Amino acid sequence: LFSTSDFRHPVVTPTFVFMSHILSRARVKNRKDIAIGLFISTIALECTMVSKRFLPAVLNFLLGTVFLSVPKKTIEIFKIVPPFMPSGPFSNLLVVEENLSQYETDEHLQSTDFVIESIDNDFKIRALNVSLKLANDVLRELQDNVGVCYLAEPYSKYLERIEFGNYPDFVQENHEKLEKSIEAAVTKPLSRLVPPEKKPKSLRLYDPLIKTEIHEKKRPKLSKKKEMQAILQHKIKRETKGAVREIRRDNAFLSKLKIKRKIQSDMER
Repeated sequence: LFSTSDFRHPVVTPTFVFMSHILSRARVKNRKDIAIGLFISTIALECTMVSKRFLPAVLNFLLGTVFLSVPKKTIEIFKIVPPFMPSGPFSNLLVVEENLSQYETDEHLQSTDFVIESIDNDFKIRALNVSLKLANDVLRELQDNVGVCYLAEPYSKYLERIEFGNYPDFVQENHEKLEKSIEAAVTKPLSRLVPPEKKPKSLRLYDPLIKTEIHEKKRPKLSKKKEMQAILQHKIKRETKGAVREIRRDNAFLSKLKIKRKIQSDMER
């Protein structure tokens, strides 16, 4: 009904904000709190399966659920993001203290998990199993994300502390699938941020600025007599220039001839 890929949606965006507040601020103290958190994470994952929208609160809650299954020493303090406690009784809610590899139970959460607050081995197995499946789905959706290696790395730190030999086969299978997704995310090559290539700046060429301006000289209309006078004056100027040119040539020829004769007479002497 509503698009989850929109940057801002009047229904979806406030809903996701409210869900994120529940997952990041509600205290995890009993069975009901864990079941509600996993249920909200499942809904968020189903809604963002196509749009692949990144919800940090979901990823952190699934990591915290795996953290609750890690056996801890009394002096050990882990770094974990709230609402999970790094130490104390609420940090070991899902720890399995015996071998339950032959234990028969359902793989999914049940309706009674949202009402009962006490935690038993049956719920510990199912809660960890659902967390592993959801975490695997989230990491597969985020394979195209640039920082998926940093999102997957904290899981491996907690998974190696859990003894999965004490869990049924279906939990071990989901653990192996998650390990493969983590390995694919961690070994994914990172594409470094590179500034765009700058093209070499071409030399500025200066072209002559040519302006085409045509000024037409409008000559006043002359009478026939004046027009004939203007034509005769033009012819006289032209003939005069030609005559001056011929006189200069003749003078140059005569001066050369005089020089030759003088040189010849000097040689005869």
